[in-house]
Amino acid sequence: MRSPALFEVSMILKVDKNDSAKCCSIVKLQPPMYFAAGVVECLWRTRVGIMPIMTSGDDGGHGPESLHYQGLAFDVRTGDIVVSQARKLVKHLQNLLDMHGFDIIDEIETKAHIHIEFQPKNSNEKIFHLESTS
Repeated sequence: MRSPALFEVSMILKVDKNDSAKCCSIVKLQPPMYFAAGVVECLWRTRVGIMPIMTSGDDGGHGPESLHYQGLAFDVRTGDIVVSQARKLVKHLQNLLDMHGFDIIDEIETKAHIHIEFQPKNSNEKIFHLESTS
């Protein structure tokens, strides 16, 4: 029996009806990423007034060392909001998540998304217990 979720995150996942390989997968997403997704959802709803769209989770199409494959990264679409507003969201996310071991990477101009990954640099940032995925 699955344990009940502590909270529910509402985020739209990218779907490509013509190519299922281009759909967003969250099968391996680790607990810290659900925390970050909740923060993203709150910011998008309060600052932008729309639901965020996760364009990539633990699915393919990334570099071989990408944290996406470990379920420790996801991307959020910014193409449907003004660039200046998206940059403000990056700053808000950095202020809220950096201290918890997340990196927020502005890929607005090059890939029309914000990349969010969990990669603690020191023991003070390790607020989550990660189970081995191997």
